Amino acid sequence: MKKFHHKLGYSDIGGIYMGQNIQGDFHSSHTITIIISQEKEFVVEEKDAQPFSCHAVVIQKDVNHKLLTNQGEQITIIHLDPYSEFGLSLNQKSCSVKIHKKGEVEDILPDLNTWFLQSENREEETIELIAKTVACLARSNPQKKPIDSRIVWSMQYIRTSEDEKISLKEMAEQVHLSESRFAHLFKESTELPFRKYVLHCKLLKSLRAMHQQENLTSASFEGGFSDQPHFTRTFKKAFGLRPSSLSKE
Repeated sequence: MKKFHHKLGYSDIGGIYMGQNIQGDFHSSHTITIIISQEKEFVVEEKDAQPFSCHAVVIQKDVNHKLLTNQGEQITIIHLDPYSEFGLSLNQKSCSVKIHKKGEVEDILPDLNTWFLQSENREEETIELIAKTVACLARSNPQKKPIDSRIVWSMQYIRTSEDEKISLKEMAEQVHLSESRFAHLFKESTELPFRKYVLHCKLLKSLRAMHQQENLTSASFEGGFSDQPHFTRTFKKAFGLRPSSLSKE
């Protein structure tokens, strides 16, 4: 069986990265981040806070942090769309970082290892693994107010559109709102300004291209970035790693 040093899985609800010897920089991603170790504890450091060690952690979106792992330790990182069914089940406004004990994730470890060793990398298998992982970590949360249907439609449009320059004015007109009202409602619903969400979706499109084994130059243009250096800077700011560390080039 083929031995992988790292593996990347992509789906519309989130991505999975498995690898070793991760020494990330501080970064802030607009995703819910799940980190799980197969054996030894890893270290997470939030900006302006004391580092802590754990076997598993759920980090809410937009939390500035970095990850340090032990030599040779297998780590799983899941970046989860915070507005998907699974993301909403882990959303916690009152707790930016939730540490989980090893016993809480032991049931999912064999599934993570099996996925890592498989040579195939189908999207439906990535979704299934994300669902199983979330089920291990999810706790009952208070019922949340549904996101306005106009904003849900706008988010879906942005995620699937091939238009590289979606404007605030265009989206406001599509849902029959003024620019100012749409901008306010979008940020109120998503906790993110419209333009930052557009940038977030551009990154996801580039990640999909990387998952489909496009080279980094092609992946950057697929996401609508003007050049590869711009893509690299944006990617590192969001995920703490250079895209080349995930690429098979």
